[in-house]
Amino acid sequence: IDEKIFIETVKKLNKLELIDYFEGKAAKTSDQNFSNYIVYKVLVEDKTITLSELIAKLYPNCILKIINAINMIYGIFYSVDAEKYIVSQIKEIWKNEPYSSDSRFLYHFYNVDRIKAIKMIKKEIDDCEGKPFDLKEFDFHSKENNQRIDDKKIEILSNFKYGELEDEAIDLLIAYYKKRPDLIMDFYFAFILNLGIDEHSNYNKFATELKIIDKFMTAINLKDENMYNLSYLLIRIIKDFLKYERHITKQSRKKLTINYIRIALIASDEVYNFRKILFETLGALYKDDEYKKMIEDILLDYHIYPSNEDTNKIFKKDLETLNTTFFKNWKDLDFIQCDILKEFENKCNRIEIDIPEELEKYKENEQYLILHSLELERDFHKDWKKAQKDRQERVIDLIKDYKIEDFSNLFEICKIGEQFQDRLKMYNINNSIIEIFNYLIVEKKEEFLSIFKEYID
Repeated sequence: IDEKIFIETVKKLNKLELIDYFEGKAAKTSDQNFSNYIVYKVLVEDKTITLSELIAKLYPNCILKIINAINMIYGIFYSVDAEKYIVSQIKEIWKNEPYSSDSRFLYHFYNVDRIKAIKMIKKEIDDCEGKPFDLKEFDFHSKENNQRIDDKKIEILSNFKYGELEDEAIDLLIAYYKKRPDLIMDFYFAFILNLGIDEHSNYNKFATELKIIDKFMTAINLKDENMYNLSYLLIRIIKDFLKYERHITKQSRKKLTINYIRIALIASDEVYNFRKILFETLGALYKDDEYKKMIEDILLDYHIYPSNEDTNKIFKKDLETLNTTFFKNWKDLDFIQCDILKEFENKCNRIEIDIPEELEKYKENEQYLILHSLELERDFHKDWKKAQKDRQERVIDLIKDYKIEDFSNLFEICKIGEQFQDRLKMYNINNSIIEIFNYLIVEKKEEFLSIFKEYID
């Protein structure tokens, strides 16, 4: 090659950190890259020692170094022939003991022969003993940020997305979860991070995610001793699948940079159908009182704020499903159900659409209306100080003509509200009570002690 092409090539290789370039005066292959080439030449090009022989000599003590060498060859000296040779060598040694029954070998090389890997993992799951675990006392939220998978079987199976063995992998994950519910966080992260929504999901019409839902519901409908644990995990998974947007970090192919991917839902038939199935699945589980609180919390935390064309369309479609699946079936609403309807009514007002009559059923609960008057109701764009002032004025206007029995009724309603204090805005309600007494001590001194006694009682 001529000097110009040589210099251009050197500069490109320098950017890839493969060679050192000294201000146009010299170019030098780094010691590390020269050693990489020697490894490639000995193992693949000349086959001075075969890869299977090297593994046999160094396994298991130096297995990570062998894997690093293989990854290096794939990254720098990749060719179809090199890949075929490496795969054939690993398969060859995997046939023999102790490798054919060694879990560690499986964990390192499962991608070489996924059918063999699935069979080995299935046997391990079949042979493992079950471990009972009470999820009703489990603090899920405290572990939600620890996003890693420690169990190797779960990690491997969760990496089978989009492959021909995807179905088998999901089935094995569910079977393993039945035996080891104590590993719930590993399973949760497997389903939401590795098997969950990614940049390809919409194009694939959420096929994998819907497959997960279907397989869980099939297992749940057996109504056996695993029903609660399966339902608990499925509800957590659905809550994640319902997120409007998510962020994924992925290493680039050349491992020199990290790609940061934002995935937001777009209004489409695929998204509408997917979310409809998610809400209908929650609706089916909602019929069992054991899951009522978990599912209502999802509705309370409904996170799509109608603010653009896509979110408006998705919200309207969601509302249609929620009306049919939940709202129209609610009778004698409690405070939480009323709060859910009120929040959805607020969202309808923000985008100025007709409010379905189902959303106005909260107005039938007079106790909720009183309790809600004590809450801080603030629209997304509303000034916080203005919202506080509005609440204070609303509270005073509510009680200024109250008699002692009216205060007694108010305090009784607040006592009922305490049952839901972890889900309602009880901090603001407590502030309202304080402001009521501050008002009374100035404006109704003669009745203050009697009203305070009602409060204490």
